[in-house]
Amino acid sequence: MTEVVEAVMETVAETVAEAAIEPDAAYTWAVAAATEATRVPADGEEAEAWTVRGWAEVALGCAVLGVAEGFAGLDEVVRAHGVRRGDRHAVRLRALRGRAGAVPGFYPEHAALRPRRAVSPPAWRMCGLLGEFCDQVMTISASAPTGGAAGRGGSRGGEEGGVGRGVRPVRSTPSGAVTEAEEHLRWGERLRPSPVGGYAVVVRPDCGGAVWRTWLRVPRGAGMADVLLEAPRRATPEARRIWRGVHDGAHLDHLAAVGGERLAPSRIEFGEGLLVAESYAMAVEILALVQCALGGRARDAAVLRAGLRERMARLPGHDRLPRPMPYGTAGRAASPAPAEGLDALPLLAETYVTGPLTLLAGTDDVPEELLPGRLADALRRRWAWACAAHPAAAALTERVRGLAPPRRARPSPSPARPVSV
Repeated sequence: MTEVVEAVMETVAETVAEAAIEPDAAYTWAVAAATEATRVPADGEEAEAWTVRGWAEVALGCAVLGVAEGFAGLDEVVRAHGVRRGDRHAVRLRALRGRAGAVPGFYPEHAALRPRRAVSPPAWRMCGLLGEFCDQVMTISASAPTGGAAGRGGSRGGEEGGVGRGVRPVRSTPSGAVTEAEEHLRWGERLRPSPVGGYAVVVRPDCGGAVWRTWLRVPRGAGMADVLLEAPRRATPEARRIWRGVHDGAHLDHLAAVGGERLAPSRIEFGEGLLVAESYAMAVEILALVQCALGGRARDAAVLRAGLRERMARLPGHDRLPRPMPYGTAGRAASPAPAEGLDALPLLAETYVTGPLTLLAGTDDVPEELLPGRLADALRRRWAWACAAHPAAAALTERVRGLAPPRRARPSPSPARPVSV
């Protein structure tokens, strides 16, 4: 092992026993996950940024596990690959690694990265379609009858949070206690087409700025656990409820459906798999917006709409577009805020818009191992119901198909009405 083992052994000795995680298991998982994080659909500086972001997620998993050998495995992969620079996620990576002692000199340093890839013209056109759709959905949300397809929704917050001092292991919520995140996940089941319950919520109130992705699969005991990290959020209660109950809940549903191997990350946590994961979670959000609008839940639909608007504002170059912007009021209202660490990740940024739209329209070409058919079919059946119930959803589907014809034949699912509340 490396020096990290000796550096943190005293800190984690008690938590290792509590978690019942074998040190060798933590090491093997960290090596596999950190290696998978290097397999990205990009090159040059974009690949560097993507890899460093993935390593930061592995470091978060190591901090959650609280096992010294996990950081040792991460060290081994970082040293071997020699990536020297990263964008803001290098700051996250170093902060998380610093929880286990002095950060080795071979870890990437923060630097401004300038990928060669620009946001594609089709992505900007799909922004236009999504913005106009948001406007049209909102025109009926205040007058639609209640008791329909919608749940009592909110919107998402930013994917941010943090990890504070000390290494702690994965642990379940104490018996009889229910966390806010668990309440939100259960609430969101009515809006998600394929809800499951096989996950663990890890509560970390001592957070302070180093968390981005809060869903992950890590070793736990003799098996693996799908985990949601509950960390402080700068968001309204309604935003936190949608962010966890709909967006992160969709990620947990996806993790459960995909499954995986022992001591290995899920196929949807990194690289191409992450693109599919974000496409699916965003598709569930768009579906939730229609359900809330049809259910007469104008406030919930408005916060969901704000979440979609925020994703459009993440696209690198959004703040340099000419006015008026080439999409609806939802797009024009999106402030030219920083792209939340996605300036160096243009493909990932545009996938938050293009991925869900092509998935809902059936013009995607996602492998079964990244999006199981039962998950995709349940989503499409409920979206077919949304299209039959709301003309804006039907129009969006047809317009997306006009931009991106289906790559393979897909059966047309029969509408499936979601659970009423």
